[in-house]
Amino acid sequence: MCSYCGCDSEGLVAQLMEDHDRIGALVVQANTALDSNDFEGAARVSAQIARLFERHGAKEEDGLFAELRAEGVAVDSVAELESEHRALQVDLAVLAAGDVTALGRVLTQLLDHAGREDTDLFPAALTLLSNEAWVRINKIDSRAPGD
Repeated sequence: MCSYCGCDSEGLVAQLMEDHDRIGALVVQANTALDSNDFEGAARVSAQIARLFERHGAKEEDGLFAELRAEGVAVDSVAELESEHRALQVDLAVLAAGDVTALGRVLTQLLDHAGREDTDLFPAALTLLSNEAWVRINKIDSRAPGD
């Protein structure tokens, strides 16, 4: 988990970064299964990634992304990340269903996406969003379903 700017001091951001770490660990497991020709295992781990990513994406979109858009900051970046969410959700569903032929590409894209959020979006949000926005985000976060 990156913590160079302190954005992980915000509850939701810390939670999102922890999700990224969990996803990264699962990516290693999926790749290991695929390398061992354990296609069922790779699909099973991909299903875990897909479930985690769905909850994770909802937290980002309902909280952080919504507030950035409402305050009119990083709107293009948010739109791009949301578009990536849609594409990744489709690709992860295919992997989870057992077609792991694109596993390497999809999981690389997923890690790249998470890395850009950790190092670009989250620090920017820390400086760009108002204190009031963070209060609203934390209220949404407290109602989010558990992991």
